[in-house]
Amino acid sequence: MSSSQFKDAIKVEVVPHDPAWREDFEAESQQIASAMGENIITIHHIGSTAIPGIYAKPIIDFLIEVKDIAKTDEQSAVMEAIGYEAMGEFGLPGRRYFRKNRSPGIRTHNIHTYEVGSPEITRHLAFRDYMIAHPEAAQQYSELKRELAKKYPQDIEGYMDGKDGFVKTMEKKALEWQTMMQTHQDLLAKAYAAFNVRDIDAVLAVMHPDVEWANGMEGGHVHGHEAVRDYWTRQWSLMNPHVEPERFQQDETGRMVVDVHQVVRDLDGNVIVDQMVQHVYIIENDLIRRMDIQES
Repeated sequence: MSSSQFKDAIKVEVVPHDPAWREDFEAESQQIASAMGENIITIHHIGSTAIPGIYAKPIIDFLIEVKDIAKTDEQSAVMEAIGYEAMGEFGLPGRRYFRKNRSPGIRTHNIHTYEVGSPEITRHLAFRDYMIAHPEAAQQYSELKRELAKKYPQDIEGYMDGKDGFVKTMEKKALEWQTMMQTHQDLLAKAYAAFNVRDIDAVLAVMHPDVEWANGMEGGHVHGHEAVRDYWTRQWSLMNPHVEPERFQQDETGRMVVDVHQVVRDLDGNVIVDQMVQHVYIIENDLIRRMDIQES
């Protein structure tokens, strides 16, 4: 936002990450949810205070998904009652923006409200999640913000303009990464579902021909489709495993890490194992190349 029409004179200061920001977000979210009521679908923590380990302006940013953006205009009074100033779109079509100051020029909270389905929601969340998953990029962002805060201590427009090129580049990468992550998550979810109904061919269809698959019974790995088929056939003759993926994420090396609830029963239905584990995948060309098992 470079137009002087929307100039927002606040002091530019960035400080080290503070774990208390998350607590502030949670506490303030309860007040916001109470004020805005059933129109709210989800409240997200966005902005630099949502990214661990980086410098940030000590201002909590909220991204709120609502059912009907027009109803948000009717809630200005209740938002003002909990300390927020209603700013309307404030230069961004489709948004409803609220802000809270502790004192003149000292901002504490920003609320960006969009109707569910808005591409702005996707953009904000992709950037946040990409930065969390890529600490190197996050540190580059952190250093840039520190430099700009020193250069523009009283000029929020100069600070924002200085970040613009980096942010747009990262947003493009983040959206591409998010699409890839969704593709890989869908692939793995399909594999888990097929495994649980013992459809070996469906699982093998999403594996590389030279797949390396962790051998959970004897250790090491089995290699290739037929070895995986033989391994599972033998396993199912001895026990009845069931695996439910609960969380998908990417580690710093680009591997997919899945938190899995694993329940193993004997052939009479008695539970042998009930635990959380992590399955770690290398995926190449949308096929599973390797799977390892580690403690959750």
